[in-house]
Amino acid sequence: MAPEGSDIPEQKGTESFTDEKFTVKARHGPNCGIMIGEKEWINFDEKMSGISKEKMIQEIEQLTKGTIIKATMTSRTKFIGFEIITKGIEGYGKKGDTSWNDNMKSFNEILTEFNTKYSVYDKLTTQPTEVAGQICVRVTIEVPEVGTRDAIGEACKADLKGNIKESPLRMAETRAYGRCMRWFLGENTMKEECDNGEGIDPPGTTKKEKQKTFLEHLDEPTKENPYPGAERVIAP
Repeated sequence: MAPEGSDIPEQKGTESFTDEKFTVKARHGPNCGIMIGEKEWINFDEKMSGISKEKMIQEIEQLTKGTIIKATMTSRTKFIGFEIITKGIEGYGKKGDTSWNDNMKSFNEILTEFNTKYSVYDKLTTQPTEVAGQICVRVTIEVPEVGTRDAIGEACKADLKGNIKESPLRMAETRAYGRCMRWFLGENTMKEECDNGEGIDPPGTTKKEKQKTFLEHLDEPTKENPYPGAERVIAP
């Protein structure tokens, strides 16, 4: 089925087409490309689509960072169209635009909103794994009578700065936990998903204060429990 709101006609023989959701990290109009992850792009498949490249360029250039889209994929890296599910950060790409992280909500803000909306929920953190140098953690949250969401968070020392540089596991869990919560809330990408561990709290605080705030929601690892948070139930 063609995405809603597009000029793409119904395609014949589209059994292999799939609809997938992505969060826009960046976009390149002239090349009809949308960045959906670190060094991961999807590109417009003009041959399989019913609209022109010029039309798709116009649609792609309307995207902003953090926008959630549902794209109709012809392969793992090719799409014929998309529809916008949730709009992202306004002003992306405009002259004089500042860091888009400044407009994102932090983990602490997402956590506060989530705890306010859902007073009881179960949280499961799986044993971390290492993939291509990245520490990966999966977090699953179940909210009674609402549903279950799970997300993967990843981090590595090379992409982190400050004191958190030595704790990629903590950043990976924070990212996974935050992603889970924001999917329940319908929020866009949070700061910690794109940040390197510095400046994740409101401006004006010292690095020491920022680090203290960042670690407040995490348990300290011990020899007996090196991966705190696993199989624990949160009931604020």
